[in-house]
Amino acid sequence: MAAASLSLLAAALALYALGLLPTGYQALRDARSGGATAFWLLYMPAVIAEVLFIGFSSSDVINERPWLAFTSLSPGRYLRLSALSWALVTLASLAPFSIAYLAMWLLGVWPAIGLLPQLLITTPTLSVLAYFASASLVMMPQLRYEGFTPGQAGIRGLVLAIIVMVPVIMLSYSLNSFSFSLYSSLVALAIISPLLALDGPWASASRKLVERGYV
Repeated sequence: MAAASLSLLAAALALYALGLLPTGYQALRDARSGGATAFWLLYMPAVIAEVLFIGFSSSDVINERPWLAFTSLSPGRYLRLSALSWALVTLASLAPFSIAYLAMWLLGVWPAIGLLPQLLITTPTLSVLAYFASASLVMMPQLRYEGFTPGQAGIRGLVLAIIVMVPVIMLSYSLNSFSFSLYSSLVALAIISPLLALDGPWASASRKLVERGYV
């Protein structure tokens, strides 16, 4: 991720040196001014990073081993801490991207600052929600052995698709308004805060995993 963020920053600096890095939101969307290139330079890396980490968090549930993990801690606490660890991994991984966007903002591309709350607050928060949804809905069967391919997630996979679409939409609006980005991120954090603090919902999810064949 550090290499990708450095590449992103290098591309932005090159466009800036050539005078092709527009500063306003409308200019970023205007293909006639060359701003469309800069728009995708800002938007697409953030979208790809968010989708990847939310997806990684959700799919990690298939690696859980209740017979081993649930004996070291209470099942609810274990799953909650596992989800929180994914949030920290996501936060640490997206920090270099945030630095790159901050540098773009310092160069005068003011829409870039709106991406920071989404990367540093919304994405780690939604990675917790994705992990919880995957566990509580048992989206995929347990990965029993190497080479085993889990079955399709089916209709439950639509829940993950919805979770992924939320930040994708929020990112597009965040380019136009830092206030929207910050407040929507804080709202997402407030909504998910019970999952961050309470073991109860996770205990229920752990029972569903066991009932669906996780061992």
